[in-house]
Amino acid sequence: MKEGQRMKKYLYVLILAVMVLAACGKGSDDSGQGNGGQVPEILEAKLDVPEKVELNEEIPLSVEVVQGEEAVEDADEVKFEIWQEGNQEESEMLPAEHTGKGIYQAAKTFGKDGDYIVQVHVTARDMHTMPKAEVQAGEGGDAGNSADGEAAHEHGEDEGHDHESGGEESSHHHGEAAISFIKPDHIHMKQAAGLEVQVDKKDGAPLEKALVKLEIMKEGKDTPEWVNLTESGEGKYSAEHSFAEAGSYTVTVHVENSEGLHEHSDFPLTVSE
Repeated sequence: MKEGQRMKKYLYVLILAVMVLAACGKGSDDSGQGNGGQVPEILEAKLDVPEKVELNEEIPLSVEVVQGEEAVEDADEVKFEIWQEGNQEESEMLPAEHTGKGIYQAAKTFGKDGDYIVQVHVTARDMHTMPKAEVQAGEGGDAGNSADGEAAHEHGEDEGHDHESGGEESSHHHGEAAISFIKPDHIHMKQAAGLEVQVDKKDGAPLEKALVKLEIMKEGKDTPEWVNLTESGEGKYSAEHSFAEAGSYTVTVHVENSEGLHEHSDFPLTVSE
């Protein structure tokens, strides 16, 4: 009789334990669905600049930053980069001020005829986007370009052809750092490709202990892929990446460090089937 009661007691404890474990498992599943199942909305920056401007007249530069239907009021950094077409090495950076309702603004006066690029850099909520637009100042590039400006433009085009023919390494000297992007001669879809970036300071010394990442955008797509690189040598940062589709891509190399450096350069890349 005592043995039977003891068995019933053990059986009761066992059933209770199973019920508790089942309840915990269900709670974990529900929690996972509630948190992990939600994909954050894409960060969007709606750039608003005039297509044509008069010389020596201050004009507003504006961008509206949204995430889904929500205006982003807490962007970490918003700044406008401006350069004359073909001469990005001498670009100007203008910090933007938050004016409310997701709007960030700056002002610019163009003093020389030419065709210019205005690109806004927005960093917010662990995302980064940088749309750009063209602005014609005065009579535009045909009327206002000096011989030096035209030479710089031609030099920029020549550099682009060199990058394509080399097939392995492209370099951009921009701001406080020189960024070189090294890739294989041939990259095939769905196969791991080794990608490497060499970053040097203005004095030629390697830039170490930096945060380097790639923003990879396929032509015709709206959402980029992000790849974090690992420091693999003196000023060298590398990673392997597999491209899901064949086609033309733009790889934007972002370089940051603890001293406030934030540089970027764009490089073309082609993926074969």
